[in-house]
Amino acid sequence: MPRSFKNLLGAGLGALTARLINGVVFDGLTATGTTQAGALVLPGDVNVITSVPTGSGVVLPVVPQPGDEILVTNADPSNALLVYPAPGGSIQGGAVNAPVSVGAGQSVTFIGRIGSLSWIVLISATGSGTSFPSTVDGTILAPSLALASAQSAYPIQFSIGSLGDAQSGDTIWLERRDSSLSVIDYFFHTITDADLSAISGGVVALSFPGLSAITTGTWRWYAYRQRGSARSNGSSLVISGPNDIAPTISALTTTSITSAAVTVGFTTNWSDGTAYYVITTSATAPTAAQVIAGQNNAGTAAVKSGSLAVSAPGALAFAASTGLTASTTYYAYVVQAPAVGPNSTVLSGSFATTAAATQTLLWSATDKNAAVTLTNSNKTATVTGGPVGVRSAIVLPTTGKKYIEIAIAGSGGIGTLSVGLVNGSVSLSSYMGADTNAYAAILKFGGENFNYNNTSVQTVGAATAPFTLCLAIDATNKKISGRIDGGNWNGNSINDPATGTNVADYSALTGTLYLGFSSDRTGDNATIRSVSTDMLFSIPSGFSTID
Repeated sequence: MPRSFKNLLGAGLGALTARLINGVVFDGLTATGTTQAGALVLPGDVNVITSVPTGSGVVLPVVPQPGDEILVTNADPSNALLVYPAPGGSIQGGAVNAPVSVGAGQSVTFIGRIGSLSWIVLISATGSGTSFPSTVDGTILAPSLALASAQSAYPIQFSIGSLGDAQSGDTIWLERRDSSLSVIDYFFHTITDADLSAISGGVVALSFPGLSAITTGTWRWYAYRQRGSARSNGSSLVISGPNDIAPTISALTTTSITSAAVTVGFTTNWSDGTAYYVITTSATAPTAAQVIAGQNNAGTAAVKSGSLAVSAPGALAFAASTGLTASTTYYAYVVQAPAVGPNSTVLSGSFATTAAATQTLLWSATDKNAAVTLTNSNKTATVTGGPVGVRSAIVLPTTGKKYIEIAIAGSGGIGTLSVGLVNGSVSLSSYMGADTNAYAAILKFGGENFNYNNTSVQTVGAATAPFTLCLAIDATNKKISGRIDGGNWNGNSINDPATGTNVADYSALTGTLYLGFSSDRTGDNATIRSVSTDMLFSIPSGFSTID
């Protein structure tokens, strides 16, 4: 007779024997088959299965009497044991004829239900070894149980709201599953009065014996609450510690597109790790590893690449990518690598840069000395004797705030090279700034100043060729500031053309104004940059380029 506590209730019994208490014990059993029909029918009340071939199982007997118990111990060190109900029966409210899985080295007691071919289970004190169907007797305890947040430490925190009407004596279960959602084992915590009184901010931390010993691997977790034979809905997928759930990224965006730049963005549901992007000219997506390495699908360096740290879910954007080619179709690829677990899939999108702006501020092919040679579509003027000079082909604006960069290169030395504002009367065969027809930066590579009428009126800053002279021109108020590369405006950190602080006044220079360049050294050259996408240094607030 299957063992049952009713065996202990008889009156006038002498000393109880182990057989009377435990029933018939069968040790050294071997599980068989891979289906219910081929599985070993359990012969005893206590059944120790010492050999479990992969996929094999045992079958519970037809329930003789309600409350009778069958103990099943899986003593195999490696394989899980499938336990089937008798044909037409069920276990723990699961599907008819569906088995449960008892983990290696674990024990489960099956208890017969009243008037049924079905069984319920009493889990052994080891706290691991079997998987359950989603409900018992069709009863669901609401609401669904969920972790308060993704956890990587122990104890695990639960939202007290998700515990619903939790009471002392309720059991909270955590099922550990692999990437295919097969149950590996489970852990439990029995709610106590101390747990309920420890609630703080709607959250309570619960400890699960054995859980903290899991330090490696990637897992998924399901949580539910059990009271008697009823349990909560365990369909809420939650993450605890190392996991195999990848971030989900979506909605790739390409904004602020110009002829040479773009800003790449995306949306993530994840709150940690690092996001990476690459820009390539290939419609074939690189792998996640290649994106992280800044490579295209061929494994070579991408046109552009970058990364950003992720600290919260939502819409994110990388720093702007510059230096792209105008009128070109590009492909952007993004991947997110979480702090723990697998990478997201590669998100992709395409965009096309706009056509390049046409530069109109060029050196004049007619208003120049014969010893000045023009190249680079008349953007570059080179001196072949001196002193000689050249004016721009167009007149500078008479209103507004404009920013220009002039790249200077050449022979060096202590000669005189001038760049600045000139009128139509300036000599193209002498130094610009030596009379009233120019307000120019006299660049001597070490003593750079704005000069007007052969007088220094404002410092520009020390320079060593090659360098860039940056000019901020407030045409409306006739003010000008200069700096060398990204240095201080007019040679001092407190100067600022955006606020008008310590700017130079060129109102004495009259007439129609042009950009001018002169030098007395063969090989000296000046290249105009007046298109925003060509600028190497920051444009002052409130200023814009001419083209």
